[in-house]
Amino acid sequence: MSYQAPAAIKPALDERTYKGQTVDLSRGGSLINSPIPLEEGSGLELRIDLGEFTLAPVDGKVKRSNPVFYGHGHLVAVEFDENAETLMDAITRATEEPG
Repeated sequence: MSYQAPAAIKPALDERTYKGQTVDLSRGGSLINSPIPLEEGSGLELRIDLGEFTLAPVDGKVKRSNPVFYGHGHLVAVEFDENAETLMDAITRATEEPG
């Protein structure tokens, strides 16, 4: 599902956290705009801001990372390490229209 939300990206083996944005989310993973390139196969931890609450930590593995915006960003495909059923339920609740 297409879903844009702020995401904090913490690559494995890196003490820093970077600000990114989800492009879409599914039960198995996410596509994220990242300010840095991430190595294919590397691990990372995401914190996804859904407005009223934050999903954290969401552990995943980089499936691919491609430069975009003339090299000023990277589109990163992430596969979640665990079943993301709870994640998708939370996103569905956050995006439902009242009434």
